[in-house]
Amino acid sequence: MTEVENIRIVALDGPAGSGKSTVARLVAQRLGLEHLDTGAMYRAVAWACLENGIAPDAGVAVVDLAQRLSISVGSQANNTVVYVDGRDVSDAIRSPAVDKAVGPVASNVAVRAEMVARQRDWALMRKGGVLDGRDIATAVFPDASVQVYITASVEERARRRGGEGTRAALVEVAAELARRDHVDSTRKADPLQVAPGATVLDTTSMSIDEVVEAIVKLAKGSSPPVPMALGEAPTRERVERPSMVAPVIAQRQRLLYSTVRMAIVAINRGWFKATYDGLHHIPEGPFILSPMHRSYVDTLLVAGVTKRRMRFLGKDTMWKYRWFRPIADGMGGIKIHREATDRESMRLCLAALAAGEPLVIYPEGRRKEGPVVEDLFDGPAYIALSAGVPIVPVGIGGSADSMGTKHKFPRRRHIHVIVGAPLYPPKDVRSKRRAAPVFTAQLLAELQYLFDDAQRVVHGFVPDY
Repeated sequence: MTEVENIRIVALDGPAGSGKSTVARLVAQRLGLEHLDTGAMYRAVAWACLENGIAPDAGVAVVDLAQRLSISVGSQANNTVVYVDGRDVSDAIRSPAVDKAVGPVASNVAVRAEMVARQRDWALMRKGGVLDGRDIATAVFPDASVQVYITASVEERARRRGGEGTRAALVEVAAELARRDHVDSTRKADPLQVAPGATVLDTTSMSIDEVVEAIVKLAKGSSPPVPMALGEAPTRERVERPSMVAPVIAQRQRLLYSTVRMAIVAINRGWFKATYDGLHHIPEGPFILSPMHRSYVDTLLVAGVTKRRMRFLGKDTMWKYRWFRPIADGMGGIKIHREATDRESMRLCLAALAAGEPLVIYPEGRRKEGPVVEDLFDGPAYIALSAGVPIVPVGIGGSADSMGTKHKFPRRRHIHVIVGAPLYPPKDVRSKRRAAPVFTAQLLAELQYLFDDAQRVVHGFVPDY
């Protein structure tokens, strides 16, 4: 990163019917910035699902569709104008059918990652803007110079949404808003919440002009703009900054990780006589480190490849020991349930990568024996494709001699670690399920080559054990 551009972001969050889109347009006009209604983007995906006969909760099918769509959101005559694949759907996305479909679509973790990446690209290209939605200050731009949470009573929001007729109409609209509030605030992916430090405006008894004036004053007296590096903005191919709500790393966790890692490095050098090659291959941004797995000490060894805090995907049984839980959590451990599809683990993995943290995943799943790398699972490839990050293969020679599957304690043996060149996921993938096995095959070939090479360094040949 050689050139830095300061961009001014005004982040407006709030529940449905709070008036944030109208306010955002007026604030943008006052500040001379462009406005992006991010909610319209999710509505565009929901509309496309209905048009293509895809259930809004169809998971992978919705993600694949969202990644293929061309979505354009702008303003014209004080109205939000939305185009999907060149078709004007500005009115269509406000239909009752889309109202019902948008909730499941917006709750899809990978869809949110896709839309957030586009929202960040939009702001970077314009060197700023006023963005309104449900997660602008918590996920899209947590460092925004102005963060405002706009809210109002359910009754007032119902009136603003068109419930000014009969009492029954008001009650019906209020009930729908309450349902949407519950869905938005309880979903796992980027739930609706007030960002730390955000200004909360209860607009129940405020006019639009008063709300706009209050936000404009905040913007004019705000802290400096958000620094972003040109050319390093997150895209679908490369994620450099947070695109989902990831747990904030506490200072004590950083200190714990650094301290434990220093001890591990000392053990690697002193006891295992560990040597390393290819450390220059470690990327600067987020990536998935994928070592072959022949020993429990492999995790200690890969901790030596970078000083950066890495997140380790581990079997859930590691957390059964009460004394070990704070260490595992502090070291960035992510639990996975091997016997089932673990969506929570997937969400945490994507969140960690989106926050710029490297992730360690053993593609063999568990410790194996023998000189042949085989039967890799597609998890690392699928996550890499979803997050748009590279996989870094790692070969380890000698770890099985130190502590193989039949050893209870590590023995003092020379171990050599080779970090391979990053494998970047293909672009414009239409189906991750189809692309993942191909990407996995490429990873397998690289791991076998690195494993053989590391074994030759340690033994002078590839042992057939």
